Amino acid sequence: MAPDTPPELSAFVFHAKIDYVSITGVRPAKMPFTTGRVIAPARYRGARLTIHDPTPGDIERMASVCPAGRVVELEVAVDVRPKYRLDDEEHARVLKLFKAEYVAKGLKPRFLAGLNSGFRGAYLPTKFGYTLRPFNRRVPHASEQLLHGHRNDGVQVKVYHKGIDNKRRLPVQQHRARMEVRLGPAGLDAHKLIHVSDLSGFAYRKELMPYFQHVHGARRRTRRDLDRNRTPLLDLLLACEDGIDRRYWESVGVGAFLAGGRRERNDLLFLRHTEMNYRIGQALHRLQKGLADKKIVCGARPSNQKSPALARTYANQPESAMTYRSPSLVTSPGLDDASTLELP
Repeated sequence: MAPDTPPELSAFVFHAKIDYVSITGVRPAKMPFTTGRVIAPARYRGARLTIHDPTPGDIERMASVCPAGRVVELEVAVDVRPKYRLDDEEHARVLKLFKAEYVAKGLKPRFLAGLNSGFRGAYLPTKFGYTLRPFNRRVPHASEQLLHGHRNDGVQVKVYHKGIDNKRRLPVQQHRARMEVRLGPAGLDAHKLIHVSDLSGFAYRKELMPYFQHVHGARRRTRRDLDRNRTPLLDLLLACEDGIDRRYWESVGVGAFLAGGRRERNDLLFLRHTEMNYRIGQALHRLQKGLADKKIVCGARPSNQKSPALARTYANQPESAMTYRSPSLVTSPGLDDASTLELP
């Protein structure tokens, strides 16, 4: 592999999660136990809570305790990291190449009308504040955040190198490239995400995949009038134009063909990056399935006198592998009443 050539996408792992969700209509004193970290900003005087890294169980418990709780902000993240263990230097280099070659050059979100301002910029914190520069004529640096939209837009897409979590610096082996979609009030209304209970049945892949869309090239729209009057000179001119487009794509990416780019044009069709979109879509599908199918872990190996085969199956499994899916109450064969599992 050449020094500046990123690995194939099969060398990366894609994982989707809810980064945080903010809700109103519930007081901190009535909040159920949550695995995720709960924050109650003082400026809202307890009227708004934010749960970071909520699990499917957290979502289920919140929906049962505060069914009228309204979602006011949601952020869904897709993390990408190398599949195999690498040394620290190679791990950082591979993530840098992935962010630059696949994401910075190819990310082209499709926003619903009125949900995004169209702003595109690279954000970099500095000692004296921050810098904010467009990236339609260059590839952003690895330390810069890629912003598609403003903070107060209905939908904002953000890409950055994740090396800090909860204000704690992570080991290099836990660093990853992160793509985030933040839905504000307007975006939540457009996607019909109103109450906390809507989070479990939401179609994450169908609804959010357009914001993670990647492309890997562009071609001209077919013009019949040009096809009817093709000449060797015209073919030569078009070939030269295509060569210039390829050079700009390799050096800048999709930004060169959008507003403000040197190759901005209206007669282009962008080619979707099928494999990249598929892997992100699969990650969102796993998130959707995990929220829809709530699992309960059994803490003891049940014995079953009537079915020795079933008992052997349980005996050969670790405790964490024994799960049940149920909407209300689960009673495992062989367990007494004290061992009955009840969903929170």
